Amino acid sequence: VRVLLKTAQAYRKLAQYTEARRYCKQALVIVEGMLGVFEVNGTEAEMIELIKLKAHSDFTMGRILWEIGNTAEAATHFTDALEMYIKHREDPEMYEGLVRSVQYEGFMRFRIREFDQALTFLEWAEAEYRKMNNQRRVLKVLIIKARVLRDRNNEGDIAAARLALDEAQQIIQAMPNSPHGVDKYAEAECYLTLMILEYQEHSAAQDPAERLAHLDAAEKWYTKGMEIALQNQYILLLAVFEGVEGNILFDRLTLLARGRKKPDLEPAFTHYLEECRWDTYYEKRRFFRSLDLLMRRLSVMSSDEVLHYVDFLRARWIELDHQQKLPRLASNGPADSSAQAGAHSEYLVDMDYFCNLMEEFS
Repeated sequence: VRVLLKTAQAYRKLAQYTEARRYCKQALVIVEGMLGVFEVNGTEAEMIELIKLKAHSDFTMGRILWEIGNTAEAATHFTDALEMYIKHREDPEMYEGLVRSVQYEGFMRFRIREFDQALTFLEWAEAEYRKMNNQRRVLKVLIIKARVLRDRNNEGDIAAARLALDEAQQIIQAMPNSPHGVDKYAEAECYLTLMILEYQEHSAAQDPAERLAHLDAAEKWYTKGMEIALQNQYILLLAVFEGVEGNILFDRLTLLARGRKKPDLEPAFTHYLEECRWDTYYEKRRFFRSLDLLMRRLSVMSSDEVLHYVDFLRARWIELDHQQKLPRLASNGPADSSAQAGAHSEYLVDMDYFCNLMEEFS
């Protein structure tokens, strides 16, 4: 069961949610069946071990379902896991599961923009992980906490976010000497968070030189993070990196032009298109959200610019599809990368639909 759960976690990090869910479901079926048998004939120690596995399986399934947007079913699994963790919290492994559940509650509160509540949960989990001397978990909490502070953006929050990320980098630098080595996913997440923080500071600055300095810093983190994400094929992180890099180039090129001439924004739109390409391997809702961001960028342009960039996007997307045979758009959940679409994928139809809308708009 533990091997099945580790396999499910590995597929989850690769955004292969169908496989992740399949392995986790197998773990749940096995452990639930064993619980029925050992409840009658098993020892107390055997029952406790099975309860641990059931709690871990429910928690893992909850994370998978949450990430593909099945919130209601995810909540059921999270609740089942939390009840078992609380009931058996005297056991060190179960107590760590309880802390991890609280950490994830903080993350979910962040996702629905309840920033103060998110920090309350995260700071409690952080304190408990420090007592356990679990630096890998402290690292993950610090990254999420920095995001909460960044987005809440009260007085002093940006400085506090930088402090959290400074400590996160110190943990990353020390990780090669730790027994478990480097958590590459967390390292890439840390660099992505730093990249977005620099981009946000650029947006808030007034002085052009200061804005460019923040954009330079953001691109440094893009380079470091993309290298890790590409090496390990972290699909979601690759999509987010590319979208933010598109914003950076869009703003940089516009800032450098400073109204003297129309900038050539094709490099920026190339990164937006790369974001959409990675989304085709991830999940339907995110793909359309990326298209919406593209539309917002185009909506502030002149008619001639819209037509130019729409033609550029369509031609580049057709080229990408011919080169790679992008996966078809799944009707639910993530894209099915095993389903090929012949000459054109269903995502291409969606892009053409979007481009036609923009032409009508212009």
